[in-house]
Amino acid sequence: MPDRKLIIKLTKNQNKMTMNNKNINNSMDIKKILVPLDGSAKSEKILPYAWLFSEWFSSELNLFHSLPPKHPLANLKNNYSFVPDNNNDRGLLLAGLYMKEVQENLGKHNINSKWGIASGQIASMIVSRAVTSSIGLIAMIANPTNKIKRIFFPKSIDYLWKTTSCPILIVKNNSFNSNSTNSITPSEIITSKEIITNPVLSKLITSISLATNVPLLIFLDKEEIELGEEISELLDDYKIKYNILYSQKNITESIKKAAINSPRAWIVINSKLRYGINRAINGSNADAIFRSTDNPIIIVPDKHIVNQRSNLVHKNTQNLEINN
Repeated sequence: MPDRKLIIKLTKNQNKMTMNNKNINNSMDIKKILVPLDGSAKSEKILPYAWLFSEWFSSELNLFHSLPPKHPLANLKNNYSFVPDNNNDRGLLLAGLYMKEVQENLGKHNINSKWGIASGQIASMIVSRAVTSSIGLIAMIANPTNKIKRIFFPKSIDYLWKTTSCPILIVKNNSFNSNSTNSITPSEIITSKEIITNPVLSKLITSISLATNVPLLIFLDKEEIELGEEISELLDDYKIKYNILYSQKNITESIKKAAINSPRAWIVINSKLRYGINRAINGSNADAIFRSTDNPIIIVPDKHIVNQRSNLVHKNTQNLEINN
């Protein structure tokens, strides 16, 4: 099994973190965090980040593993008289043992968690589970796919980008050093004007800031002076530290530059989650930031697409086969 010392190293720092805004009306209520795991050390690098959210929001971690939709030898059935194809043949037993081990390790540090296993295409299973289990945040390790390859060979993150209505915490595989003694707690939170227009984004940012006492760095266009005053009024009510910067050129470029100059900053940003031809023509600020920075980033779907996608996923949801 992969080494799990990385989650132990953060115990002292994380145990000091408590959610201090339970009485704030604008606080985010994330009761469940979905954590996809595939058994690799790479996927487990998300656990310290999920642990932080568990501390901040008293959340339950929902560990999740997806079995292959069909037996690896299914395409050879024409050449063989019998190819077994049930969940055990696709690794159910080993997957269950693995998930129990991860859960036990988390339990040693008083982290509340459950686990589940489903059979099917992993990204569609993640989206289905997020909707059917009232997940508040998906947390996963992912690196951006080449712009050409994602058209023909999309990865799980590309499918989620296309279908999810749930906020996603994405941490790149190369942005966490398990040998580092530095905490992964954000030094600041970088965001933009949607803190006013997207209620989920607003609640998430203010809640993290109140839980960690870290400042916000908010980028606006140079003409948005009145909007800056509105944001100041909102944040002053909660006594949150913040700094509003008016970008002279491009907000996306300003955010990218700020993130690169502050490696421990987290980015929390609104996104319309464009994909396919729409993204190729109109672009995607969130995608550009994700590609250009190594900072942890939380993608919060724009409020206008949340209901549309949630209804669609409800219709397409497959039955999840196994739960502990």
